[in-house]
This record gives sequence, structure tokens and C-alpha cells, in this order.
Amino acid sequence: MILYLLVTGINLHITAVVMSLICIFYTTIGGLKAVVWTDAFQLCVTLCTLGCVLIMGTVSVGGFGSIWEKGNLGDRIELFILNPDPTRRNTFWSVLIGTTFLWTAAIGGNPATAQRFLAVSSLSDAKKVLVIFVVLTVITKMICCFSGLIMYARYIDCDPLTAGYINRPDQILPYYVLDVAAHIPGLSGLFVAGLFSTAL
Repeated sequence: MILYLLVTGINLHITAVVMSLICIFYTTIGGLKAVVWTDAFQLCVTLCTLGCVLIMGTVSVGGFGSIWEKGNLGDRIELFILNPDPTRRNTFWSVLIGTTFLWTAAIGGNPATAQRFLAVSSLSDAKKVLVIFVVLTVITKMICCFSGLIMYARYIDCDPLTAGYINRPDQILPYYVLDVAAHIPGLSGLFVAGLFSTAL
């Protein structure tokens, strides 16, 4: 919700009330079917937004090779560190075990997720939904991580927080989108739409 305030300048409380009213309206009118179709639409908008940011960012910093090289030089890419030491940060094992517990709780303990699985007609359909959910979640997480690498590569020599362009670390993503997409009409609007889609 803070991102909306940063991008649009609209009061956080007003945004929360308006978004809640929108959700109540379409859920009341359309029921669970409206919720499912809205989720599907929001997923498309979110993935389009992430895709545009990914492509624009990759081009702006000189391509995938440049991003990977800068990430490696800055020790931002740590893949398959098989050290079993539990005190070491971000090993293969800590990520595997941690995300397994995180996503088991998120999928198994979230009423909204359970509602989606119970809405399908059979157990086999619920299994298909779960597989699709996991695949799309992994893709989305990979895109988000790569977007972080892109921002690192873009601002490797000039940290916007240190330079005073932003006031808080959570402002980096909107600043980055406005920095990269300022010359393309509508892309920053698509970004705001993607933010709203993820929150509804």
C-alpha cells in the first residue's frame, strides 16, 4: 500500500477504503466466480507489468550479460551453495527448507487459497490448479529476483538513496520504473495498475 502513496500521491487511508469497496462490490455482485476471474485478470496485468519492467530494464543496462556480470562482481548471485552450516545466510539448504515451510503455510493455511482450491469441481482439478499456482509463483519470483538484479546493475555506481533521489529503501522500485519508463507513455500507468492488481 505504501507504493501507491509513493507512485500516486493519494492518501494511504483513502486508497485502502476505495480498494476495499471495489473488492466488496465485485464479490457481492459476482460471488466466487467474480473473484476467480478477477484473480486471473490481475495475474495477467501483474505479469505484463513485470515483463515490461524486465525488458525495459534489461535493455537499459546493456543486456543480460551485463546484468549477470555486475551481479557476480557485487556478490549478489549466490546459486547452489551446498554448505550445510545453518548459520550461513542463503545456502541452498536454508532457502529450500525455509521456502518449503513458508509456502506450505501460505498454501495450506491461507483461507483465500483454500477457497480457490475448494471452488473447483473435483480433486484432480484442484491438483491441476495447485500445479499451475506453483509454476506461476516460481516464474513470478524469478522475475522479481531478476528485476532486483537489474536495479542493482542500473544503480551500481549511484545509489538513489545515498544520492538523495529517494528517502526510503522501499521507494527504489517506483523510482526505477519512473526512471526507466519516463519516455514511454503509459508504462508507469501500467506499473500502477500492476500494483493495484496485486493488492486487490
